[in-house]
Amino acid sequence: MATKTRKSNPIKVDLVNSTITVYKTFYAKACIFGSDEYRLLKKVLNENPGTDWKIEIKQQKKNANRKSYKNLSMERMENYIILKDGENSPNHREFKQVKKASSIHSSPFTAVRKWFTETYEDYNDFKAVLGIAETPELDENGKPNLEIMENKESVQKKGSATK
Repeated sequence: MATKTRKSNPIKVDLVNSTITVYKTFYAKACIFGSDEYRLLKKVLNENPGTDWKIEIKQQKKNANRKSYKNLSMERMENYIILKDGENSPNHREFKQVKKASSIHSSPFTAVRKWFTETYEDYNDFKAVLGIAETPELDENGKPNLEIMENKESVQKKGSATK
């Protein structure tokens, strides 16, 4: 027997305790007069007249192990590769090839992101990857200014070598 998904069965009715349990997103839609969710909730309430229903709103469970690539874009992926490996690196050339080849996919960005996240598993930990202890200073275009960071690192290395 196939189990019903939350989408096809968004309401849980407990007749013993007179409670209706719905997810927060469903409840938000049910508050809009005339919506499908409104009509469905109204139908449940009308099927059991005289019952004092209590509506429980349930939060959707978050997957703590899910990796987030919020704000990841083609431009940011390319900037990261240039920053980490250099503009003429094999990975940068491969990125351009993957980007070009992804145009035949139904979701080109997803194809490129998959390659990028497999190649750069440590993307979210950029400070450790680049060996910097502070956030890089940005130039007038909002890109990391490598010259300032390199100068600071060389000064730090000289200072530690004299000690």
